[in-house]
Amino acid sequence: MAAIVANRGLSSTPTDPFLSHLVALLSVYNETPAGAATLPTYHGPTSWEHENILRSLGSIVRRMHTAEETLASIKASEDWE
Repeated sequence: MAAIVANRGLSSTPTDPFLSHLVALLSVYNETPAGAATLPTYHGPTSWEHENILRSLGSIVRRMHTAEETLASIKASEDWE
């Protein structure tokens, strides 16, 4: 934990290609509407942990988009009344 706290100065040089990929993915998800951007593909070293993280993130994003679409639909139907 001390290393994490001590590293709050934040290095500009990424140390792990998978972390760099996650940062890029999360940036795209955060800054663009659903389905509006092409997602970056990870081509670095991989393991079952990497695959599990990417699969889970994909599932979370699909659920988020479904929830956003449902909310938009509810809001639109309320405007009609």
